[in-house]
Amino acid sequence: MDRFRRRLAKEGFDLIAPDAPFPHPEQELLRMWWDRQNDSYEGIHQSIQLLQEIWLGQQFVGMIGFSQGARFVELLLRWHFQNPETSGFSGLQFGIMIAGYDAPLPTNWCLSTNHQQLVQIPTLHVMGLQDELVPPEKSRKAATYFHNPQFLEHEGGHHVPVQSPRVTAYVEFIQNALQQSTTPEETISTLMPDPEIAELQRDELEALQAIFPEEFTLPDGLPQYPITFQIALPQTEEGWWPPHPVALEFTFPPQYPTESMPIINLLHNNNVMEFSSLQKERCMQAMHHACQLEEGMPSVMSCVYAVKELFESGGHYRLTLGLVGKPSAGKSTFFNAATGFARQRGDNESSLGGATMASHPFTTIDANIGYCLVPAPAGSCPEEDYTGDQIIGCTHGRDSQGRRLIPVLLKDVAGLVPGAYKGRGRGNKFLNDLTDAHVLIHILDASGTSDEGGNALGEDFDTGSNGASHPLHDLEFIRKELIEWVYSNVIQKWESIRRKGKTKLSDMFSGYGQTEGVTAAVIGEVESFMTASIGQAYSFDDLSKWDSGDLHRLVSAFLGVRFPVVLALNKMDLPSSKEKIREVQEALPIHGAHIGVPLSANQEMIFVKSTIERVLVRDSRPATLLEANSPPLGVWQCLNEAVFLTNPMLVFPVSDFSTLSPLPGLRKIAIENSSLPSSGMISCLVTAGGKAPTHWNAEDQLYRPAASGISLRDVIVMKPGSTVEDLFFVLKRLGAFGGEFVRAEGIYAIGDSPKQVPKGRMLAKDIRIIKIMTNKKASWQ
Repeated sequence: MDRFRRRLAKEGFDLIAPDAPFPHPEQELLRMWWDRQNDSYEGIHQSIQLLQEIWLGQQFVGMIGFSQGARFVELLLRWHFQNPETSGFSGLQFGIMIAGYDAPLPTNWCLSTNHQQLVQIPTLHVMGLQDELVPPEKSRKAATYFHNPQFLEHEGGHHVPVQSPRVTAYVEFIQNALQQSTTPEETISTLMPDPEIAELQRDELEALQAIFPEEFTLPDGLPQYPITFQIALPQTEEGWWPPHPVALEFTFPPQYPTESMPIINLLHNNNVMEFSSLQKERCMQAMHHACQLEEGMPSVMSCVYAVKELFESGGHYRLTLGLVGKPSAGKSTFFNAATGFARQRGDNESSLGGATMASHPFTTIDANIGYCLVPAPAGSCPEEDYTGDQIIGCTHGRDSQGRRLIPVLLKDVAGLVPGAYKGRGRGNKFLNDLTDAHVLIHILDASGTSDEGGNALGEDFDTGSNGASHPLHDLEFIRKELIEWVYSNVIQKWESIRRKGKTKLSDMFSGYGQTEGVTAAVIGEVESFMTASIGQAYSFDDLSKWDSGDLHRLVSAFLGVRFPVVLALNKMDLPSSKEKIREVQEALPIHGAHIGVPLSANQEMIFVKSTIERVLVRDSRPATLLEANSPPLGVWQCLNEAVFLTNPMLVFPVSDFSTLSPLPGLRKIAIENSSLPSSGMISCLVTAGGKAPTHWNAEDQLYRPAASGISLRDVIVMKPGSTVEDLFFVLKRLGAFGGEFVRAEGIYAIGDSPKQVPKGRMLAKDIRIIKIMTNKKASWQ
């Protein structure tokens, strides 16, 4: 450090290096700023006071820290930015963090405020490529809390690099930071965007107002520069939403979106117990990542969906199916049959609940959301090949064939009419409701007894005359609406995409919830097709030559991968349906659909409704012959086909390989989780020949802890491509265990010998039964 100190002195700066106040319990030469006990930073207040006393009365301008000291600098910068008048570090203008790392915020020091955004203080993050104690990715993660962070890499390990080029880099960074005489907020308040950027900002503002008509708020009524607005997050019943509303506030700097990201704040009135610092940090990280994916392009909508998904899933992969179709095709009826009349907001506890149903368009205004139970895909569960005497549990029950049921989220959005992508009907809002769906179930009115707007024409109407809409026509126009929805979103950003090239085009499609690898594969296939079929070799290298047809071709190919479609050929019980069902099935595959399942959602809804109503009135009489022996299962088959297309990775966490006992920390999930079937749904399941969940007590109609001896009770649904480390973080969030990852072992079949698996290993069937061991984090960190 002497070389660094001398160079700073040459530039007119003094380097003051106070000792940390606490001795290290194991290494005599080391000292600590705090002793970390779980997430409590014992001694941090004494350390803050020490630095405040040193800072007082002197003209300090910045902070430099190494390892735990770098973590301390990060926390102090964030605190000072949030509380510049009271932090005790006036004049703080930059921070250098060498081998810094991210970790949960201290529970004994309330860093965050109700108004949170990326820190607008210049920072330099230094990391060693060979650092095994603090790998570079941890330092980069710590940098995500800062606006426009700078990075400096070196080839060494866990030390402060002081070679001449590194010291020069430190000095240049400090000089540049001190030349910034105003903060970013002061800068954006005095600069106007140029006309082209101003138009981009206004266009995005108008689009957001159309997509979020009720959630969008412009505080000043009319847009003024810098443009600042808020979007309230509509809460759902699922996930870890805080009890009080949360809104996102965005401010557009003058260079947004071409050269900078929006400044983002979290607005809420929850206390630290209701909305923890860790939750806030994850929200900010999710939005920062969304902005990075769409660098150079409008990114507000991606930020909103990133936070919404985080609140609803908590990082857990949740299979989601979206119901699409024209009005009155039977989507809400299908939804009620599939979810057992899942309760929506405002439902009376003593009522049946469920989605509103009627034979006129736009019965559904707000999306209906509920859980349905679907058999796990064949070959995905270890018990399928097991013939031993261990009692194999299940959290959600089993179907009549003994297959384990897994919870799947079902979303029923408003019916789509021609022109929905332009906002006709309730189109724009509800198309965006589908963003998190993994598969679409298109509910087709196979009877052909309504027009394309969903207006009923009657069963004895001449279905061949003008006015009636053939199911194949409905399939075509719904597919067109989906294509035009994505196309219109892409074309709005086309100028920026064209300038940035193929990489930005890939990032744009990744914003629809698809991995970069899959997006790249789709682009590769389209590029090969354009070369072979129309002679446009290397067509993605020069997007300026593209026309509307080229972009439509890419969007159509992407939709085929991003939103696979299963057809529910509904109203099969009507006389006019038989011939049209045959015509549709003979035409498959067509318009993105490969599978068609004939069904009568109404018949299945009647079965479910009558079974649940008996539970509501405590009717103990046996079910009718129809209900007991031949319940209609078309809806269930359709759901099964849809889940099969998602190719989910099912993982079975255990605490012991000999007994396959569940992790004690997951008990609450097995008896209190909102995805567990209701008493009415369980009655439907049992009536259809299935089995109730392991923890369901039929006598008192409640979930209760079961006796010991239950094996393989829990299943975690993971996204294809997830790693063992991803599973560790999901289980930790669910409360399965604390501490940090130590090692993992996995097996394929019950009775196999466990083998150790690294945390970076991709999850696969050969390690589907898995045990993860953890340990508390070292105290110095």
